[in-house]
Amino acid sequence: DKIYRAKFSTVLPQEIHRALKTLGRVNEYFVQAVQARSDHDLRVGAAFTRFQTLRLQKNFDEFADGSMGVVSYGPCQFPTLGFVVERWARIETFIPEDFWYIDMSVTLNDTAEGNAGQSESNDAQEMQHRNSNHDAYTSNN
Repeated sequence: DKIYRAKFSTVLPQEIHRALKTLGRVNEYFVQAVQARSDHDLRVGAAFTRFQTLRLQKNFDEFADGSMGVVSYGPCQFPTLGFVVERWARIETFIPEDFWYIDMSVTLNDTAEGNAGQSESNDAQEMQHRNSNHDAYTSNN
């Protein structure tokens, strides 16, 4: 009775904080649904792995002696493989781009009435990357 559930679908900090602020009771129906999906995935995966391995061994010489092992199937493997291939393709087509930093310091002497002789020093840092400027302005006062 003292078990609560945090519901979130991303690992972004704001999403996790929201989930922790809105804890709910464990829904036994959801627990059973997850267990049913898990059992189904295991059974379908085991059955289809056996089917396709035997089929390939029967129809292709490369698989005939069993040295190629099993040809695994699982409902989660296809989306996961898609993520891996997509990441691999991004790495393969990556084109490095130069970037640089410009650091500068500016000191202004204020000669306005009442501020004579006072100076203000500010540092600015600008980063140029991919044809866009990202400015950061900090005051040393």
